[in-house]
Amino acid sequence: MFSTIDVFRSWKKFFTAVSFLSALSVPAFALSKGEAASLSVRCEDGMVFTQTEVSFVLEIPHTPLSDFSFEIPELPPGVRYLSSSKSAATDLNGDSTAILHLWFSFSDSGDFRLPPITAEIGGRMFSIPFEAVRVYENPELVSPTLSVTLSPGGEVSTGDEVSIDVFCQYCAQILDFSFTLPKNAILTETWRAEFSAEDRRATGFDPEKTKIASFVYQPLSEGEFHLPDISIDAISYNGDRKRVSLADLPILVTVSPPPPGPRQDAGVEDDGEMDVFGDAFRQSESETSKSDYPEWSESDLEKLRAMRSRERHDVLFFREPLERRLLEESHGLKDTEDEPSAFVLVVFLCMVAFSFAMSVAMVLLRKAKSAFSFVVVLAVSVVLSVRQNSFVSQRHAVSLGGGLSKVPEPPSAPHGERSLPKGLRVRIVEDMGDWVYIECSENSGWTKSGSLLLID
Repeated sequence: MFSTIDVFRSWKKFFTAVSFLSALSVPAFALSKGEAASLSVRCEDGMVFTQTEVSFVLEIPHTPLSDFSFEIPELPPGVRYLSSSKSAATDLNGDSTAILHLWFSFSDSGDFRLPPITAEIGGRMFSIPFEAVRVYENPELVSPTLSVTLSPGGEVSTGDEVSIDVFCQYCAQILDFSFTLPKNAILTETWRAEFSAEDRRATGFDPEKTKIASFVYQPLSEGEFHLPDISIDAISYNGDRKRVSLADLPILVTVSPPPPGPRQDAGVEDDGEMDVFGDAFRQSESETSKSDYPEWSESDLEKLRAMRSRERHDVLFFREPLERRLLEESHGLKDTEDEPSAFVLVVFLCMVAFSFAMSVAMVLLRKAKSAFSFVVVLAVSVVLSVRQNSFVSQRHAVSLGGGLSKVPEPPSAPHGERSLPKGLRVRIVEDMGDWVYIECSENSGWTKSGSLLLID
């Protein structure tokens, strides 16, 4: 008969054997709950670009490849699944790690977090998230851009200063920076970056905007104005050279009330800065009194206008300039410009027609050398004709001695207008009712149309 003690010892041995066999059936390594919670699909690329293969990886420790399977989730618009591959890595202790590689492509830039993948690991189901990625425009496909910030933006008053900061983006290298001075406004460049000769393609892609210049813009009259033409010559990241200009951006300017207080002295503005027009056309009383030249009469000015008109259209275009220069020099005007000859333009056009006809004739007669000679003459004639036409088509006038203003309106200050010398030849750039915008002697401004004699 077995005693109670013997029965207890037999059951103890049985449970010990079962526990030992169970331990042998459990793997030496297993995925813990903490490790399962920390699983994520991470991006292997340092920077992610549109229209390229983007690699993601998932590593599952303590898991043989046979114990792992997955499903690709439904992807958002603009994201495309390309391919995947599974592999395994085993360390010296025999511990296996299942590795999953996934490749996607993105058609749009921005911040993305893909939906989690569903994975079965060791018979259990897991939802494993993707790490968030930022996708940039493909540098091989994008062109350099220019942008600005305005402070203040929107609507300003005449005389207000607007700070303009200029930024470039997607520029591997900037070769040249230029801008044009606007009409009816003052534009002052306050800062410009030093453009290095180094090509950024050697140091990697920089997607951020880079500040390259700062300006102060001060409108002088009311209305809707546009930013000045600011342009750069830049090398894109694909190696192309691009000419990039600033997008058209309007600024609405309203009339500002006149500032209180006494007027400033001549040549000095209310803010204490010197007048930008300077004294280009002003003559002091001492200079006037010392002049020995006679004043221009109305008949002399009309005669000067007629001489310049004949100079444009006379066949003997070399005769009129001699007489005109004598008249101008007798009134103190020296080194004045000659009028472009319309007759010379007609001669060049005749040369174009003749050389074209002869070129066709030589081709039909199969005289290659003669045809080539006339083609060369034709090309030169076309260039000369275009150049001469650009001169002839310009509008010029003779000044009657009116005033030159910054804006197309009477100046508010007594010294806001500059006198324009009589007999001076000016180029008409723009008409605005009774006001005309002119250029002369490297200066420009608005004057009354009645103070000019148009050269026909």
